[in-house]
This record gives sequence, structure tokens and C-alpha cells, in this order.
Amino acid sequence: MRNRDRAKKLIKAFFLGAWALAACQPAPLSFTPTVQPAPATPSPVIPTISAPTATLPAPTATAAPSPEPSLEICSPLDGIEISDLPQIISNPFDAPPLGQDDGHHGVDLAFYRFGDRVSMEGLQIHAVLPGKVVGVIANRPPYGYAVVIETAPETIASLLPNLAQAAPALGAVQPHPALNCPEPQQQTYDPARESLYLLYAHMAQPPLVAPGDEIVCGQTLGEVGTTGMSVNLHLHLEARLGPSGYRFASMAHYENAASQDEMANYCLWRVTNTFRMFDPMLLFALQTADAP
Repeated sequence: MRNRDRAKKLIKAFFLGAWALAACQPAPLSFTPTVQPAPATPSPVIPTISAPTATLPAPTATAAPSPEPSLEICSPLDGIEISDLPQIISNPFDAPPLGQDDGHHGVDLAFYRFGDRVSMEGLQIHAVLPGKVVGVIANRPPYGYAVVIETAPETIASLLPNLAQAAPALGAVQPHPALNCPEPQQQTYDPARESLYLLYAHMAQPPLVAPGDEIVCGQTLGEVGTTGMSVNLHLHLEARLGPSGYRFASMAHYENAASQDEMANYCLWRVTNTFRMFDPMLLFALQTADAP
């Protein structure tokens, strides 16, 4: 009995000791770790580099080359447009064989009624191109009152290739034996350069210009007439390429009173191919083709 009570006491003491021990233990800690964010890596500071400001000199304005002015070609008759000239051709150009004096070396412009005009009487003749007067003919056969005007090659540079192609090839030609052709007087001229020569014939009165006069396109030269070997009012116009700087004191033929110099100039102009003929209407055709 005593031993049983003792055992109970030991057991009770054991449990009391275990409870006391448990009470003395610290309560478990609840620990939530705090995660510190990694320090932010600072973004590199990229310095802003301003491009150096250069003050450049203002560019020097270079004047654009002026376009070469187109060559003006004027109607040979007052109040008649170039486009109307083909309608009043009474005798067209008809080149003869080289060395002969037949055919028709120019073009005749005539009408009896055109538009509001009922006659050519008093109609002014105008210069087709600028140039210089190199011959004035004082009512000599066959041209009557007439003017020869030279236009320098520099002025007609844009036209020369077409004109040269239309004219006979370069090269002197012997006149036909039936034609009395004296030797011309010696002159100073430039055979290496070819000018354009225009002859306006059969004027009513002496021309209004004189040898050496500078002429502008459209300038009045005289009036339409029927002097020389002509039977009706008309303008006879001839065009030729020839050595630059030649001067015609006069020219005439087919008349006993014609001087040796007049006949020599006539032959030189008409039949030796020194002055190469072409249809003057080509000038107006080129003007029309070049128009905008």
C-alpha cells in the first residue's frame, strides 16, 4: 500500500514537472522575412551633346545663264501674217541647173484681193531679218528698184544647218557660155564665213534705206511695185548664202546700157554658185516650226 502511494506520488510529480517545463519554454516566434528590393541600378546619364552650330556664309547667288533669244523672222509684207504667205505665192521658187539663168530664183508674192485689201498698191515691204544693207539697185533690169540685205552668220546660227542643206553644195560654177559674164571687181570679203543675203525687188520707188544702214526685223524698206522686168504689182524675194562682207554697188543684165561691173555682179549673184540659192519660203517654214 505504501509502495502504491509512493508510485502515485512519483507519477504526479513527473507530470507536474513536465507541465512546468513546458510553461517555461518561449512561445515559438512567427517570423515573416522582409525582402529588401535590390537597390535600383541608376540609369546611366547620357549627356546631350549639341552639334556645334556652324554659321555658314550665305551662298553666292550665281545668275542662271540667260536663254539664247530665239531669232525673230518677220513677214515681208505689211499686214500679211507669215502663216498667210503661202496663199499669195503667184510664182514659186524654181531652181535652174547650176550655171544657167532660167527658172525662178526666188518667190513672187502677189494678190488682187486679200482679206480687206483690194490691191497691193502702196503696200509696205518689211525686212524679214535684221542685217545690213549691202546693195541698193536704182531701177535696173531685171530687178528694178531693189535692196540686198546681209544677215551675219552669228545672227542665224540656229538656222544655218537647215539653210545650208537646202542650198546647192559649195563650189564655184562656170556660167553658161551664152551668158555674158565679165570678171567681177576685186573686193575684200570673207569666203570662209557664209552670211544670209535677201534681195527685195520690183519696188515702186527708190528704197528708203542706203548702203551701210543697219536694219531691224520688220523695218520698212519701200513699197510694192512693178519696176524692172515685171508686169504686175508684186514682191520678188530671193534668198542666198554667200561669202560674208560682199558689197553690190549695183547689178543689171539684159540691157545694152548695163555696165561691165553691173553684169559681173549679176552673174556672181545668180549663176556662179558663189551665192547659193534656196527657196526663201524655207525661212518662214522654220519660223513656224520653231513657234511655241
